Amino acid sequence: MLEPAELDGAVDHVLAAVLATRGADFNNYQRPFVIRRLRRVADRHRMNGGVTELAARVGENPLLVDDVIDSLSLGFTHLFRDPGMWATLRSDVLPAFDSRTLVRAWVAGAATGEEAYSLAITLVESGLSPQRFRIYATDINEQSLAQARAGFVAPDRISAGNHDYLASGGTAALADYFPISGGGSTGEEPLFDRKLSERIVFARHNLASDASFNSFDLILCRNVLIYFNAELHARVHEILFESLVPGGVLGLGSRESSRGSAHARQLDTIDQRSRLYRRKW
Repeated sequence: MLEPAELDGAVDHVLAAVLATRGADFNNYQRPFVIRRLRRVADRHRMNGGVTELAARVGENPLLVDDVIDSLSLGFTHLFRDPGMWATLRSDVLPAFDSRTLVRAWVAGAATGEEAYSLAITLVESGLSPQRFRIYATDINEQSLAQARAGFVAPDRISAGNHDYLASGGTAALADYFPISGGGSTGEEPLFDRKLSERIVFARHNLASDASFNSFDLILCRNVLIYFNAELHARVHEILFESLVPGGVLGLGSRESSRGSAHARQLDTIDQRSRLYRRKW
């Protein structure tokens, strides 16, 4: 078994190679999480030397770098995850947006796009025409973003999301928003409604190193902060707060909170269970 210092050194070497090669900074992710994911990469590539062997080989193999990024990126998502949050968004947040000419929203950590698709559907069903909103959906993983831009979703993921969609207050059938079949990796995946996907901009953004890039009425950054250490946690809270207009709303994950952030007093809790907060000023 590796000594802690030796393991830390190997991890540092892998993360430095990823940063130098792809510009992806994972240095302030929680170390136990990083170690677990790097061990999985080593196992997949049958490296008996584990993270130490990965550290020795990662600099000479771009495919290994990409595998590390994929493993450390937070790619788990599905349509209308946590339906209670979406229901509260419909009832307690979006009615106040009705008077706004253009609603700007940011989905941070968008992965393969399901959260952004869910938001577009919710905005339309809350009375906003597609021309009245713009969603910026960002992630660190280019492969995930490419899949999100393509707009294809596996039929079983749509079926699995329909229950949560209805529980969130959905007024149709989720499949209605995926009207065209016959594409994607299997050739059978439905395509997300083009009138809505045209209102979504998918772009690369690294919360660990990139700055705020716009002002938003609504930001969803859910189930991302739990993987960050205290330093990165504080940095991201600062970026999210700076990006909110006064009266703008922030949505966090079910295990996350605004408590302890430098701007906690400037955020009103809309609904603690749903982790929705409104900027006061």
